[in-house]
Amino acid sequence: MQKHPIVALAALSLSPLAGAQTLMIPDSTADTVMLFSAVDGSLINPVFIDLTTATPAPATPIEAIEVGNEIWISDQLADTVFRYTSDGTTFLGTATVGRDNMRGIELIHGSVYVTNSGTGGAGYGDVCKEYATDGTLLNTFPVGDPFDVIDNGGELLIANIADESLDRYAYDGTFIAKLHDSDGVTGIDFPEQLVRRANGNILAAGFSPPAGVYEYDQAGTQLNYWDTSTLAGLRGVAELDNGMLLITSGGGVYTLDPGTGATTLIHASSARFITRMGGNAGPGTAYCLGDGTGTLCPCGNDNDGSNGPAGCANGVNAGGASLSAGGTSSLSANDAVLNVSGSAPSQPGLFFRADNAVNGGLGNLFGDGLRCAGGTVIRLQIVPADASGNASSSAPLGAGLLPGDIKRYQYWYRNPGSSLCGSAFNLTNGYEIAWQS
Repeated sequence: MQKHPIVALAALSLSPLAGAQTLMIPDSTADTVMLFSAVDGSLINPVFIDLTTATPAPATPIEAIEVGNEIWISDQLADTVFRYTSDGTTFLGTATVGRDNMRGIELIHGSVYVTNSGTGGAGYGDVCKEYATDGTLLNTFPVGDPFDVIDNGGELLIANIADESLDRYAYDGTFIAKLHDSDGVTGIDFPEQLVRRANGNILAAGFSPPAGVYEYDQAGTQLNYWDTSTLAGLRGVAELDNGMLLITSGGGVYTLDPGTGATTLIHASSARFITRMGGNAGPGTAYCLGDGTGTLCPCGNDNDGSNGPAGCANGVNAGGASLSAGGTSSLSANDAVLNVSGSAPSQPGLFFRADNAVNGGLGNLFGDGLRCAGGTVIRLQIVPADASGNASSSAPLGAGLLPGDIKRYQYWYRNPGSSLCGSAFNLTNGYEIAWQS
């Protein structure tokens, strides 16, 4: 007898293998923060934030990030961080002190980490500084000449332009190891912005020849290189929801096609680092979208994008069922919750966890949708959708996990009366969380 698809998931051992989100990019000549679409990289607003309203005067803004209900912008030569309201309209003052020649800034594990290289004061030099969100200095630790810092699955990853390397540190500043050590001749030279892809790999922007975008896996092995030598020195890089890359240089903001290496100018400017905002405040990242940008849905049922990052269309919702999350990625806080919208109303669905992003994060055909999470499957909770097609998890998502674990989540649901492909079940997009302590 054929098993019910929701019940059958318990026995599966799958083989391994954001919608309204926007991107902030400072323009260090115009002294503005620009806003771009995270879907296709198109320009939304060239003056989302007018930094000329700040005091002291801006000089070289590098990166803008969200900190609570504020936006903070690091400025390399003004030696300060400017604070604005979340809509970019109102200057709130400056945050943090004790820096000189700072570059990348990132909110990690509840603290703001800032890379610093200048020697214009006691305790300065090649260091990374950790601040509380109220601006209190918590820690200063020595690093190689740093240009950016990001969270990488429970630890810090810092771009070191002195050694042309990507260096791993614990949150408290203890050096762990070099993830990748380049000779600066055949490999990356002068690494600027670092970002994590949806599949867990690292993208790094190499400023000096051989300039380009470099991709590394979690072992530090170089997987890809995209040559950008025809552009002014590369500064920033981000992964768009449509599978393209967005890059920045002294000449402007460009899209880069990973398949062909072709670049297209989007907006001429002196663009710097790229940071995702709006809808990405949860603990992880949506991936494996059923909108035709990756693996095509089984019977031409790609979603129409109306429900943000989502799985394949399901007959009830042309935008598909979307999986997002609230809370944080902190295991000690244990406050992360999975949320589904656009599912089949009043039908059962299963939240499950797995180790891998299937097919490099693009997913494989499965029922009316895409199987995005594979490897060792753990059933978390069966939760029927309500009359509006919404569902939320209540089981602890981080149970049994350790800091540094990267897990993928998905919701598998029945839709017998609205199955477009005849399988009577469908899935949301995938959702990835890099768990922290």
